[in-house]
Amino acid sequence: MAKKSATSKKRNVRVDALGQLHVHSSFNNIIVSLANNEGQVISWSSAGKMGFRGSKKNTPYAAQMAAEDCAKVAFDLGLRKVKAYVKGPGNGRESAIRAVNAAGIQVTEIVDVTPLPHNIGPKSRIARRFGEPIFGADKVLAKRNFPPGQHGNNRRRKVSEYGAQLAEKQKAKYTYGVLERQFRNMFERAAKASGITGEVLLQNLECRLDNVVYRLGLAPTRAAARQLVGHKHIVVNGNVVNIPSFSVKPGDIVGVREKAKSLEVIETALAGFNHTKYPWIEWDENSKCTLNNKNH
Repeated sequence: MAKKSATSKKRNVRVDALGQLHVHSSFNNIIVSLANNEGQVISWSSAGKMGFRGSKKNTPYAAQMAAEDCAKVAFDLGLRKVKAYVKGPGNGRESAIRAVNAAGIQVTEIVDVTPLPHNIGPKSRIARRFGEPIFGADKVLAKRNFPPGQHGNNRRRKVSEYGAQLAEKQKAKYTYGVLERQFRNMFERAAKASGITGEVLLQNLECRLDNVVYRLGLAPTRAAARQLVGHKHIVVNGNVVNIPSFSVKPGDIVGVREKAKSLEVIETALAGFNHTKYPWIEWDENSKCTLNNKNH
């Protein structure tokens, strides 16, 4: 007896005058979709769908053609205004938005939702890889002090000199939250400076604003310090600075904004913190959360 073919029920999408535009632009393709405010897709198109192949898929012209094809269908259905969400580092993001706007659908706002290239995975796996608590006390590392993975407990490899040097570099990157290109640029600057390159490199890493905030005890971790800086809670010489990689110079005064001094996370971190651990900073208890960075 022949089996009955399963018939899929057609989905009904409600189209309002207000909606969303999503542009995903990668190095391999450009995908444009228009949806209602509930996230249901009204129409979509891509560079591949429009017949582009190879390197031509990642061009502004391909993005324009895909956006025009997608916008025509949505405009005929009644879509008139959209909020644009752009994701990805590829070409053609602006061309796609302009094409949708030219098709009669007004773009009221543009939001870039491209994820930041920072490791946001489990920190314990990274600490287990190096066998050291590089992010602070780690209960998982204490229980499972071997590399992560299926064969982590049985893996016994002989580490070459290059492998040891690479591991130390990776440890420094993860410890200070620096990307590969940032680390390379810092190393090149340290190599050009006078003195021992390794020591100058460590001094430059220690002078990053997020690290100084962590050393002051204003945050329990460097990631938390980075967040404080990014949320504009930190001032340098009286001016708000929200760049974590900002380099603090000798004599600079780093502190917390007046309206942020009562934050619970800062008060909790400062409770019982020993400010005499680092000789290159001075802590002023009266003015609360300020520092004088000396030569080190």
